[in-house]
Amino acid sequence: MTPEEHARSYARAFPHFVGRGGALETWDQKCGSLVFRYIDREFGWSPFPSADISSARRAANGSGHLDPTAANAPALAFHFWDIAGIENGHVGVGMTSGGGMLFMANASVTEDLGDAIGFASVDHYTAAKAPRATYLGWATNYAGGRPNPAAVAAAVGGLRKKKEYPMFSIIPAVDSGIWVQSTVTGRRTHVLTPYHLGLLKRMRDNDGTDTMFLQELDIVRIYLEGIGPDQLAAVSANELIEEFRPEFDKLGPIGNTTPLDLDETFAERIRSRGVQ
Repeated sequence: MTPEEHARSYARAFPHFVGRGGALETWDQKCGSLVFRYIDREFGWSPFPSADISSARRAANGSGHLDPTAANAPALAFHFWDIAGIENGHVGVGMTSGGGMLFMANASVTEDLGDAIGFASVDHYTAAKAPRATYLGWATNYAGGRPNPAAVAAAVGGLRKKKEYPMFSIIPAVDSGIWVQSTVTGRRTHVLTPYHLGLLKRMRDNDGTDTMFLQELDIVRIYLEGIGPDQLAAVSANELIEEFRPEFDKLGPIGNTTPLDLDETFAERIRSRGVQ
């Protein structure tokens, strides 16, 4: 899920602030509690905040340097305001890069998902609270605490656009299995296994965050050579695919589980042929 989807899920679960004894209250003026609880529930803290978080203003003081340019902020950055006093402040967490959409607890949100819990931009909140509110800037930590990096990577990865012009498409053909077809040359070849299908999708959509094994890249490469512009390489790659197709076809439809040893044999055959 993206950060926004996580926020909407949290708001559905907690449309009201749950106080002591389970009493339901408004979220208004409980911005720091929302940010802490949202990160804690949806991502987990790693590490945990180490400075004072008894108010948003104190959390800002404990977050180190604050970049005053909201447009520079990544998704899940913490945006802080001073509200006319040393102890008074406000905080929201970015759903996307920049300051266009923050999850926060305040009656001035532009999209209310419950009782003063929802979304607003940096500019909207600053204008709504003028002249008392002063935007202090943003930080990627909250009083020394940070969302769990693995959970952040998964959420922020969902924000990245797929490649607008992928080098190949994956197409299920009527009554003839699944095919990978080049968007450059138009050549296509039959995808042999669900495992191969998954590798092709991972390679096509990889933005640098999905680490793959060299053996996996070997398998992907033989498909790309089979649909690529080099005719000799295409013939060689397709011959290898055709060589293995009878064995894979015995396993049934593409949706069936493929024995790992057969996939490993396929990858080993590629390497033994000196494909580099």
